[in-house]
Amino acid sequence: MAPRPRTTPRPSRNREGRGALVLRAHHLLCALGFRGLGYSPEFVANMTRVVRALRRRPGRMVRLVDTPDAICRACPNLRGGRCRPAAGGRSRVPTRDRKVLRRLGLKPGASLTARAAYALIRARITPEDLGREFCAGCRWVALGYCEEGLAVLRAGASMSASRRRPA
Repeated sequence: MAPRPRTTPRPSRNREGRGALVLRAHHLLCALGFRGLGYSPEFVANMTRVVRALRRRPGRMVRLVDTPDAICRACPNLRGGRCRPAAGGRSRVPTRDRKVLRRLGLKPGASLTARAAYALIRARITPEDLGREFCAGCRWVALGYCEEGLAVLRAGASMSASRRRPA
């Protein structure tokens, strides 16, 4: 019997010996506007942990992917190792990830610090790009939190300086 495939990639190791945080590229944008809303209580608790880790340790290595990640682990739409929208249909999530990676000049699997990733976002993505290019159709972008978080980042604040307590 063949071994079951992993639904999330194995963490890579950084110089400190801790594993890199595996993140879908578009989740970097989601983290900027996260306010404690989500698909389920389990998802919100997991997302809160990941966002706090990014904010508290901006020097932590992240590996950017276009497949399920540390945040997806608790998502009710993750079925069979893939993002499957509740209404059926085809997921646009991998396309969002690839668009973000392209804009940042990175390829899937790229490893860098969270600080470096947010510096690239600050330089290359505008709040207007979210609804127009990266997040069209996302139920959360309509709330404006992601655009606001990106505007704060672009104004010069660090990810950790723009902390908001999740609701």
